[in-house]
Amino acid sequence: MSAFKIKKSVILLSGLSLLAVNPVFADSDSASFQVKVNIVATCDIHSQQIPDVDFGTVSSTASNVVAQSQLAVNCTPGTSYQITLGDGTHVAAGQRYMANGDQTVPYNLYSDQAHSKIWNTTNPVAGKGSGSKQVLPIYAVLPAANVPAGSYSDTVSATVTY
Repeated sequence: MSAFKIKKSVILLSGLSLLAVNPVFADSDSASFQVKVNIVATCDIHSQQIPDVDFGTVSSTASNVVAQSQLAVNCTPGTSYQITLGDGTHVAAGQRYMANGDQTVPYNLYSDQAHSKIWNTTNPVAGKGSGSKQVLPIYAVLPAANVPAGSYSDTVSATVTY
């Protein structure tokens, strides 16, 4: 084979391989689309179980016994919320009571450590969501335990409104 034919074949093969690797396009067209999501505000008061308020074992002569618990709320960032504590199952004339049969003992729940802000349905605790769990303390006071001996209890519900 002559050198000229070999060069011609190499050039021809090189040109064909370039066409196979880099196709030639005549034109192009494009379209756009959106990527969407609709985020709704939410608050979750179940992110942690609310521990019981437990005054423990006290003498019937005890007074101003204090206890504490806490609840947690997780709300969408920037979402305003209010948390109310129900009156309990043994409320009378706005006073919460724990009961043992027909016997009752008064108590109250507060949103502040100074026990000056009763926490109930008419005095909510307000806040703004951060996107993370926010822990709120519950302060409790048993003003007097001068009732018959026994185990007393009440059930209170916590509600977040947003």
